[in-house]
Amino acid sequence: IAEEGATDEEIRGLRAQVSQAQAGLESAELMLDRSEVKAPISGVVVGVEVEVGEIGGMGPALFIADIDNIKVMTYVSERNINKLSAGDEVEIFFRALEKSFEGNIRSISPVADRQRGNFPVEITIDNEDNLIKAGMFGEVEFITGKYEDVVVVPQSGVLRNGKDRYVYSYNDGDAIRKEVKTGFSTGDYIVIEEGLEVGDLLIVRGQENIDEGDKVEIVSRGGN
Repeated sequence: IAEEGATDEEIRGLRAQVSQAQAGLESAELMLDRSEVKAPISGVVVGVEVEVGEIGGMGPALFIADIDNIKVMTYVSERNINKLSAGDEVEIFFRALEKSFEGNIRSISPVADRQRGNFPVEITIDNEDNLIKAGMFGEVEFITGKYEDVVVVPQSGVLRNGKDRYVYSYNDGDAIRKEVKTGFSTGDYIVIEEGLEVGDLLIVRGQENIDEGDKVEIVSRGGN
Protein backbone atom coordinates (compact mmCIF):
# COMPACT_ATOMS: atom_id res chain seq x y z
CA ILE A 1 0.00 0.00 0.00
CA ALA A 2 2.85 2.34 0.87
CA GLU A 3 4.47 1.69 -2.50
CA GLU A 4 1.23 2.24 -4.42
CA GLY A 5 0.45 5.53 -2.56
CA ALA A 6 -2.96 7.17 -1.97
CA THR A 7 -5.77 6.45 -4.32
CA ASP A 8 -7.51 9.15 -6.36
CA GLU A 9 -10.53 8.88 -4.11
CA GLU A 10 -8.42 9.43 -0.99
CA ILE A 11 -6.72 12.43 -2.57
CA ARG A 12 -10.09 13.98 -3.45
CA GLY A 13 -11.26 13.45 0.11
CA LEU A 14 -8.13 15.08 1.54
CA ARG A 15 -8.51 18.04 -0.81
CA ALA A 16 -12.11 18.44 0.31
CA GLN A 17 -10.95 18.52 3.93
CA VAL A 18 -8.37 21.22 3.08
CA SER A 19 -11.08 23.29 1.37
CA GLN A 20 -13.32 22.92 4.40
CA ALA A 21 -10.51 23.96 6.72
CA GLN A 22 -9.75 26.96 4.50
CA ALA A 23 -13.43 28.00 4.52
CA GLY A 24 -13.48 27.59 8.31
CA LEU A 25 -10.39 29.81 8.63
CA GLU A 26 -11.91 32.51 6.44
CA SER A 27 -15.13 32.41 8.45
CA ALA A 28 -13.20 32.69 11.73
CA GLU A 29 -11.17 35.63 10.38
CA LEU A 30 -14.38 37.37 9.29
CA MET A 31 -15.94 36.86 12.73
CA LEU A 32 -12.77 38.20 14.36
CA ASP A 33 -12.82 41.26 12.11
CA ARG A 34 -16.47 41.90 12.95
CA SER A 35 -15.83 41.57 16.66
CA GLU A 36 -13.89 44.86 16.49
CA VAL A 37 -16.09 47.96 16.25
CA LYS A 38 -14.34 50.58 14.10
CA ALA A 39 -15.49 54.19 14.11
CA PRO A 40 -15.76 55.90 10.71
CA ILE A 41 -14.18 59.08 12.17
CA SER A 42 -11.68 60.03 14.84
CA GLY A 43 -12.81 62.14 17.75
CA VAL A 44 -13.86 62.15 21.39
CA VAL A 45 -16.29 59.62 22.88
CA VAL A 46 -19.18 61.64 24.31
CA GLY A 47 -21.62 58.84 25.12
CA VAL A 48 -21.59 55.05 25.66
CA GLU A 49 -24.81 53.09 25.20
CA VAL A 50 -23.59 49.54 26.05
CA GLU A 51 -21.84 47.84 28.97
CA VAL A 52 -19.27 45.04 29.14
CA GLY A 53 -20.94 41.65 28.70
CA GLU A 54 -24.11 43.13 27.23
CA ILE A 55 -25.39 41.83 23.88
CA GLY A 56 -25.39 44.67 21.40
CA GLY A 57 -28.63 45.57 19.68
CA MET A 58 -29.45 47.50 16.51
CA GLY A 59 -28.81 50.89 18.10
CA PRO A 60 -25.47 52.72 18.33
CA ALA A 61 -22.92 51.44 20.83
CA LEU A 62 -21.42 54.86 21.47
CA PHE A 63 -21.29 58.42 20.19
CA ILE A 64 -18.16 60.19 18.93
CA ALA A 65 -17.78 63.93 18.36
CA ASP A 66 -15.19 65.52 16.10
CA ILE A 67 -15.33 69.31 16.54
CA ASP A 68 -12.10 70.21 14.73
CA ASN A 69 -14.40 71.10 11.85
CA ILE A 70 -17.85 72.38 12.78
CA LYS A 71 -20.91 72.05 10.58
CA VAL A 72 -23.45 74.88 10.82
CA MET A 73 -26.97 74.38 9.45
CA THR A 74 -29.01 77.43 8.54
CA TYR A 75 -32.02 78.17 6.36
CA VAL A 76 -32.24 80.77 3.59
CA SER A 77 -35.37 82.24 2.01
CA GLU A 78 -36.32 81.68 -1.63
CA ARG A 79 -35.60 85.36 -2.27
CA ASN A 80 -31.89 84.96 -1.49
CA ILE A 81 -31.11 81.27 -2.09
CA ASN A 82 -30.04 81.77 -5.74
CA LYS A 83 -27.63 84.53 -4.68
CA LEU A 84 -25.48 81.97 -2.86
CA SER A 85 -23.06 79.36 -4.19
CA ALA A 86 -21.10 76.47 -2.70
CA GLY A 87 -17.69 77.71 -1.61
CA ASP A 88 -18.86 81.25 -0.75
CA GLU A 89 -17.29 82.75 2.37
CA VAL A 90 -19.65 83.66 5.21
CA GLU A 91 -19.26 85.10 8.68
CA ILE A 92 -20.81 83.46 11.75
CA PHE A 93 -21.11 85.29 15.06
CA PHE A 94 -21.45 83.18 18.22
CA ARG A 95 -22.98 85.28 20.95
CA ALA A 96 -21.88 82.84 23.66
CA LEU A 97 -18.26 83.41 22.62
CA GLU A 98 -18.68 87.08 21.61
CA LYS A 99 -16.59 86.22 18.58
CA SER A 100 -17.03 85.87 14.82
CA PHE A 101 -15.62 83.06 12.67
CA GLU A 102 -15.20 82.70 8.93
CA GLY A 103 -16.71 79.69 7.21
CA ASN A 104 -17.54 78.38 3.75
CA ILE A 105 -20.79 77.16 2.26
CA ARG A 106 -20.43 73.41 1.76
CA SER A 107 -23.78 72.60 0.22
CA ILE A 108 -27.12 74.19 -0.68
CA SER A 109 -30.22 72.03 -0.75
CA PRO A 110 -32.32 72.35 -3.92
CA VAL A 111 -35.43 71.47 -1.90
CA ALA A 112 -37.01 73.67 0.77
CA ASP A 113 -37.53 72.28 4.25
CA ARG A 114 -41.23 71.45 4.64
CA GLN A 115 -41.55 72.73 8.19
CA ARG A 116 -39.45 75.88 7.88
CA GLY A 117 -40.34 76.76 4.29
CA ASN A 118 -36.75 77.83 3.62
CA PHE A 119 -33.76 76.12 1.98
CA PRO A 120 -31.16 74.31 4.15
CA VAL A 121 -27.60 75.57 3.73
CA GLU A 122 -24.64 73.73 5.28
CA ILE A 123 -21.56 75.72 6.34
CA THR A 124 -18.22 74.40 7.60
CA ILE A 125 -15.91 76.21 10.04
CA ASP A 126 -12.31 75.40 10.94
CA ASN A 127 -12.41 74.91 14.72
CA GLU A 128 -8.91 73.68 15.58
CA ASP A 129 -8.98 75.39 18.99
CA ASN A 130 -12.31 73.69 19.77
CA LEU A 131 -13.81 76.98 20.99
CA ILE A 132 -17.11 76.25 19.25
CA LYS A 133 -19.01 73.44 20.92
CA ALA A 134 -21.59 71.22 19.28
CA GLY A 135 -25.07 72.64 19.85
CA MET A 136 -24.09 76.32 20.03
CA PHE A 137 -26.17 78.87 18.13
CA GLY A 138 -24.65 81.32 15.69
CA GLU A 139 -25.81 84.25 13.55
CA VAL A 140 -24.85 83.78 9.90
CA GLU A 141 -24.12 86.75 7.64
CA PHE A 142 -24.23 86.13 3.88
CA ILE A 143 -23.03 88.42 1.10
CA THR A 144 -25.89 88.43 -1.41
CA GLY A 145 -24.65 91.32 -3.52
CA LYS A 146 -21.45 93.24 -4.13
CA TYR A 147 -21.00 96.62 -5.77
CA GLU A 148 -17.77 98.40 -6.61
CA ASP A 149 -17.14 101.92 -7.94
CA VAL A 150 -20.78 102.99 -7.61
CA VAL A 151 -22.54 106.03 -6.16
CA VAL A 152 -24.05 105.32 -2.74
CA VAL A 153 -26.31 107.83 -0.97
CA PRO A 154 -28.39 107.90 2.21
CA GLN A 155 -31.74 106.18 1.75
CA SER A 156 -33.46 109.28 3.16
CA GLY A 157 -32.22 111.35 0.22
CA VAL A 158 -34.24 109.37 -2.34
CA LEU A 159 -37.88 110.38 -2.89
CA ARG A 160 -40.64 108.39 -4.60
CA ASN A 161 -43.42 109.25 -6.99
CA GLY A 162 -45.18 106.00 -7.78
CA LYS A 163 -42.56 103.77 -9.39
CA ASP A 164 -40.25 106.71 -10.12
CA ARG A 165 -37.29 107.58 -7.89
CA TYR A 166 -35.77 111.06 -7.77
CA VAL A 167 -33.44 113.23 -5.73
CA TYR A 168 -32.70 116.92 -5.34
CA SER A 169 -29.15 118.06 -5.91
CA TYR A 170 -27.62 121.47 -5.21
CA ASN A 171 -26.19 123.55 -8.07
CA ASP A 172 -25.17 127.21 -7.63
CA GLY A 173 -27.93 127.92 -5.13
CA ASP A 174 -30.69 126.08 -7.00
CA ALA A 175 -32.45 122.79 -6.19
CA ILE A 176 -32.24 120.50 -9.21
CA ARG A 177 -34.53 117.50 -9.47
CA LYS A 178 -32.89 114.42 -10.96
CA GLU A 179 -34.57 111.16 -11.87
CA VAL A 180 -32.47 108.23 -10.66
CA LYS A 181 -32.33 104.47 -11.02
CA THR A 182 -31.67 102.74 -7.73
CA GLY A 183 -30.10 99.39 -6.97
CA PHE A 184 -29.14 97.43 -3.87
CA SER A 185 -30.13 98.89 -0.51
CA THR A 186 -28.82 98.17 2.98
CA GLY A 187 -31.69 100.03 4.62
CA ASP A 188 -29.62 103.08 5.54
CA TYR A 189 -27.89 103.51 2.17
CA ILE A 190 -28.88 102.80 -1.42
CA VAL A 191 -26.93 102.38 -4.67
CA ILE A 192 -27.65 104.90 -7.45
CA GLU A 193 -27.09 103.13 -10.75
CA GLU A 194 -28.07 106.07 -12.97
CA GLY A 195 -28.82 109.77 -12.53
CA LEU A 196 -26.04 110.95 -10.20
CA GLU A 197 -22.32 111.43 -10.62
CA VAL A 198 -19.52 111.38 -8.09
CA GLY A 199 -19.21 114.88 -6.65
CA ASP A 200 -22.88 115.86 -6.99
CA LEU A 201 -24.21 117.63 -3.89
CA LEU A 202 -27.30 115.80 -2.67
CA ILE A 203 -29.97 117.41 -0.47
CA VAL A 204 -30.80 114.87 2.25
CA ARG A 205 -32.75 116.99 4.74
CA GLY A 206 -35.95 118.90 4.01
CA GLN A 207 -35.92 117.84 0.35
CA GLU A 208 -39.56 116.76 0.54
CA ASN A 209 -40.51 120.43 1.01
CA ILE A 210 -38.78 121.88 -2.05
CA ASP A 211 -39.46 121.98 -5.79
CA GLU A 212 -37.37 122.20 -8.95
CA GLY A 213 -35.60 125.56 -9.12
CA ASP A 214 -36.12 126.57 -5.49
CA LYS A 215 -33.32 128.63 -4.00
CA VAL A 216 -31.22 126.71 -1.52
CA GLU A 217 -28.53 127.89 0.85
CA ILE A 218 -25.96 125.56 2.38
CA VAL A 219 -25.71 126.37 6.08
CA SER A 220 -23.70 123.34 7.22
CA ARG A 221 -22.15 120.42 5.42
CA GLY A 222 -21.44 118.46 8.58
CA GLY A 223 -17.85 118.06 7.51
CA ASN A 224 -18.92 116.28 4.28
